[in-house]
Amino acid sequence: MTVGFTSEIFTTFIRHGADKVIAIRSKNRDPQTDKALDELGRVLGRGHVEVIVPENEESFASLVKQFIRVLSSIPDGAEVFVHIGGGMRHLAAALLYATMFISRRVTIVSTSRLPKGGKLVFEHETFPNIPLHLKLSDAKLEVLRRISKPMKLVEVVGEKLSEKEKRREMPRVHRLLKSLAEDGLVEYEPKGKTYRKTMAGEFAVQLK
Repeated sequence: MTVGFTSEIFTTFIRHGADKVIAIRSKNRDPQTDKALDELGRVLGRGHVEVIVPENEESFASLVKQFIRVLSSIPDGAEVFVHIGGGMRHLAAALLYATMFISRRVTIVSTSRLPKGGKLVFEHETFPNIPLHLKLSDAKLEVLRRISKPMKLVEVVGEKLSEKEKRREMPRVHRLLKSLAEDGLVEYEPKGKTYRKTMAGEFAVQLK
């Protein structure tokens, strides 16, 4: 899966044994991208190249949601490489951010052109994604999923519980909310004494 379009990038994918490439391109077409995608289609076969144009390129949240859906739709067992160098930077940033919100392992590929010996040399590095679920416990995820709107602590705990159950649950839920706020997944509004999910929190509830 890539947002960059150069022969070096495609060579890297092929060297890693790619049998399919998902290319993300801006809605603003340009001849260089068309040429690169034609080249990739000739090498891999057009049936092995899928081109995605973002549904809403102006919204970072929309981009991340779309990329999460695409990554999550890839069959289990497939080895996934995500290239984040080159291309339009906002697409690359959204794609990298999306890798945090899927439960599968992917390999991030970062590319650069650096001056060496009087010429530009193409280099790439690979590193694993760090899925958010590695630090998001079941208890945190359960509390996060309860927050459907700005809610007071007692609402998150559960208003239908008995008074005894509320007294028992409130300290535990409060600790989890505080930890979620430290993780940037929840925001506390002191004036109304309410908790709400952040954009990252909205994405995190999609984790399995």
